[in-house]
Amino acid sequence: MGGGTMYDRRPLLRPQVLTALAQALASAKADLHQQHFRHCCELADLRQELNELRSVVADVTATLREKADADTSQLRRELARQLVAPT
Repeated sequence: MGGGTMYDRRPLLRPQVLTALAQALASAKADLHQQHFRHCCELADLRQELNELRSVVADVTATLREKADADTSQLRRELARQLVAPT
């Protein structure tokens, strides 16, 4: 191996290669941050839409329950009238 230390060896990567690699990684990191931000915005929009849909479903459900209660009451009155009415 010779008399030199391991620090005497030539670097594995040249400085310009390291600089290019660092720039590529920084660019990739910035792209990921932008993509993450877009995903967070889209997720917030979807959550808002989901909340609106849940509200619509709750309104429809309440309306249908009221209608069903009214129909049931009407049917009971008609049944009672039929049972009481002479045949």
